[in-house]
Amino acid sequence: MNWEYGVLDEEGRECVLSSLFPKSWCILVLFRHSECMECNLLAHELNELQGHLRKWGVSILGVGNGEVSSLHRLRTRLGISRSVVLCSHVERKVHKDLKLYDSFWRAWGLKAMWNTIKGFQQGHIQTSMGFPMGQQSGVVLLNPHREILWVHRSKFLGDIPTQSTILEQVLLHIGE
Repeated sequence: MNWEYGVLDEEGRECVLSSLFPKSWCILVLFRHSECMECNLLAHELNELQGHLRKWGVSILGVGNGEVSSLHRLRTRLGISRSVVLCSHVERKVHKDLKLYDSFWRAWGLKAMWNTIKGFQQGHIQTSMGFPMGQQSGVVLLNPHREILWVHRSKFLGDIPTQSTILEQVLLHIGE
């Protein structure tokens, strides 16, 4: 896959996504925007794995599609380490090229609505209801050559990989 997508770094500077990739293994996290409940849950899961991932030489690169200021809010609210690189890709070409689901029904269908209600009950908030919000999130494991080894495509709001699933995929592939 060609990773030459134009993105904005956290300072709002234009750059190419490939220039943000680390030289090591990488978990690429694609999210809608920082105000999204699912994206916050996914960031929280990965945040708790950082120590393990760092020990195994795996970096995290997050690509959202909101305003650059939303990246700052996400980092601050969730206490995301500065070692995690965040950028914004408003055009969502990366999301589309990875064939992440882009459907309003999948994003706001019955499972999604149920998970939203459960999330609210657990104290999670959806701070913005920006539209369109059909794009689902995804997690991609890349080797140092930028080859895709595993992809999780969220099928509905709340369908995020667990910490154990992410760790399993990392260990399965790093050990090869």
